[in-house]
Amino acid sequence: EGAVSIPADLLITIKQTNNPPVAVSDGPILTKPDSPVSGNVITGSGGGKADLDPDQDRLTVTQFQVDTNGDGKMETIVVLPGGEGVAVLFNAANQSIGSLTMKSDGFFIFSPAFAYEGPVPIVTYTVSDGIALSFANLYFSPVDAENSPTVNDENIGPLIILSNPTPPLFPENQVNHYS
Repeated sequence: EGAVSIPADLLITIKQTNNPPVAVSDGPILTKPDSPVSGNVITGSGGGKADLDPDQDRLTVTQFQVDTNGDGKMETIVVLPGGEGVAVLFNAANQSIGSLTMKSDGFFIFSPAFAYEGPVPIVTYTVSDGIALSFANLYFSPVDAENSPTVNDENIGPLIILSNPTPPLFPENQVNHYS
């Protein structure tokens, strides 16, 4: 016979899903003795590939890992929001390799130690979109003088020598007078 209606409240919760970021390995970044190199692991500037987030969230570096003392084990360097992490690198013979600074925005700079030539350890960095994490590697070429440009007959261009030319450019007995 008659339908009965009872009022009720209904709560609907819609959960937004987060797609994790995708960190992409960078390098090898070309290194030269006594010459710092820089780039950005998130944007890919300086010889890398850009990391991405499917949701277009802003990415930050939260930490990186690198073997700082040549023992084969990676140490973790924490990068605080808006800050930077610094690793001073040595090889197993306690020879200074150089230093690596990485900022939370992905900017990095590797400064080889004076006169150092040799391998640079692999760096594993972590990016976050604020919820999820992703990991990738940063590779450097070995610091090698052969990576530096050399001067030779093929790349020096024309050469002009002005010291004691033969025959002289302006012979002493040839003087022109103008009025």
